[in-house]
Amino acid sequence: MSPLFEGIPAVLYSGLYVLDVYGKLEQTFQGKKINIIVYITDFPPATQIKIDGGQFEIIPLENIKDPKELEDLECDGYVAAPLEILYGGVGAIMKGIREKKVKIKNMKVLLSLAKILAGGVEV
Repeated sequence: MSPLFEGIPAVLYSGLYVLDVYGKLEQTFQGKKINIIVYITDFPPATQIKIDGGQFEIIPLENIKDPKELEDLECDGYVAAPLEILYGGVGAIMKGIREKKVKIKNMKVLLSLAKILAGGVEV
């Protein structure tokens, strides 16, 4: 984990840090500019992830109290869901979307998140 952050921001930072240290950040995201937000609703705060040119930035969004507030933020996409649903895989996420327990803008957010948490391994 990172001493700079706590909770989910620390987990995301750690995943990106490992990719960066082993030179896989640029390779994994192939020069893409990414600006996504992950909000694990039962483990706030929301976290903004920015990746650009092999560099990354993690920004805890302490002021986000409701997933509806994500709609007002500048980003490529976001996902807001309870941790149990996100860890449940694609089936759980799709069920969560149908049951309105998952709020998502741009499904590619899930692919980027999976790459970060998998350490750059193709998912």
